[in-house]
Amino acid sequence: MPLPFRLSLPLPAARAFVPVLLGLLGLLGLVAGVHPALAQETAQGLQEKAMKGDFLSQRNLSYCLQSGCLGLERDRVKACMWRKVIVLSGERHVTDLDTANLDYVCAKLSTAERDAAMRQADALARQIYGPRR
Repeated sequence: MPLPFRLSLPLPAARAFVPVLLGLLGLLGLVAGVHPALAQETAQGLQEKAMKGDFLSQRNLSYCLQSGCLGLERDRVKACMWRKVIVLSGERHVTDLDTANLDYVCAKLSTAERDAAMRQADALARQIYGPRR
């Protein structure tokens, strides 16, 4: 169900909030107590939904690639790529927090890694959403 409002924070505040939010998500148990077979199945389902343009699945997949939850190995380049896909999606639910997440995740990459993630994101966004992206 869509929210009746749009969360909008000034970009510096959103950037400061990202590490806190990521820590809280980890504490909520996204990474604990999942049977490996179920975790793999859940990760696969999450990836399939993300590839079909499911916005929340894209957010969750990026987080799991960043943190290593649901049995996914950490992959900062792919996490950055998915954060860029989210911003490129044009979804009405994209907020300043998504932009802050993109900046936060991608800032940890080398220039070559970040450039590769951006190229992959552009190609993936076109694949998911069509050539208009």
